[in-house]
Amino acid sequence: MIPRQQPTIRRQVTARTAIAAALAAALFACPASGLAGWSELDVTGGATWVYQRELDTQERDTSISGDLRFDLPIDGGGWFLYIEGASGTDAGSIFNRYPEINADAGSVLDRDGGGHIQVSELHYRIDFGGHSQLTLGQVDPSAQIDRSPIANDENTQFLGASFKNNATIDFPDYTMGAIYRRKATDREPEFTLMLTSSEGIADNPTRSYRELIDVTGAGDGVFAAASARWRLGDDGDGSRQLGAGVWLRSDERDHLDDPTRQSMNYGAFVVYDASFGEQAINLRAGIANKDVSPANRFAAIAWQRALAAGTVGAGYARILESSRARRATSGDTDHAELWFRLPLLAESLHGSLSLQYVSNPGFDRSNITAEAHALFAALRLDYAFGR
Repeated sequence: MIPRQQPTIRRQVTARTAIAAALAAALFACPASGLAGWSELDVTGGATWVYQRELDTQERDTSISGDLRFDLPIDGGGWFLYIEGASGTDAGSIFNRYPEINADAGSVLDRDGGGHIQVSELHYRIDFGGHSQLTLGQVDPSAQIDRSPIANDENTQFLGASFKNNATIDFPDYTMGAIYRRKATDREPEFTLMLTSSEGIADNPTRSYRELIDVTGAGDGVFAAASARWRLGDDGDGSRQLGAGVWLRSDERDHLDDPTRQSMNYGAFVVYDASFGEQAINLRAGIANKDVSPANRFAAIAWQRALAAGTVGAGYARILESSRARRATSGDTDHAELWFRLPLLAESLHGSLSLQYVSNPGFDRSNITAEAHALFAALRLDYAFGR
């Protein structure tokens, strides 16, 4: 078995080396005026440890993750490199049976499901006169649309996956593509147009960079999205923003009730954020193609308040299953979370307590639902530097 595995391992190492070499070559190929930006290199990172327990059965599990970000501005744009790693998850763990409860668990895995370190993002940004920008390379589509200031970061905000992104948007993992963004003005909304491969680094069986770069393979397609975000008001004590968009994945999927037929997945979403004083609220909703998407409709509300001792948050989400996928053991998912985060060491180390309730879990990439419900408690420690 070992001799047959070695070529794949060598290909993965070679691909990573090639990516690193390409980044270095591009950086040193920049004009001398651009290299002056090296003094402005911004390095940030952190680590997160989570201990979670199901209160009824007393089953428990832990996850560990870490990341490094390198942001190098140069004349007319900038380079961005994001490296992250995470521990693996066991097949029978609560993280896999209840995938909603920990958006950080198993975020970076090798093809065997073990812990892994990878280059997740590597891209170059071109700025056009300060009003718009074009990003090219390996990107994270989920960080560009459907974003929220209080419900997007599982390391410091809500731990539950239902409060990180809209469950109906069929995002690829970190993948190759292009993102164009026109920034918002007082009169015009922010506009984002995205075109990427439908296969990300965690979406292909080998989880290799060679497969990530090969966007012409059988079954591959594109993920396309367009979104706008309007500023509805900013009075100094608070602000309001409304975002909306549409998306499409061209790689065809089997129909949920008829595997002999195939269709593309597509959908639409809205996201609303408002802040007032020490409080903020986020609303999300979405719909997807009921023929191929088990998660057909989604709605969530999240609330956050800054206190003297820390930050508290609460949220509720509901995922409605497609009528084409209903079985005796499946159905809609309810997810609720209450959390509190407080500083332990200045602004670098924080501790969080989280309580979550999930009924009928399973709207993850495996598309498996299970008739169950459980209550979970979690302790999270997150450390950050340079932020």
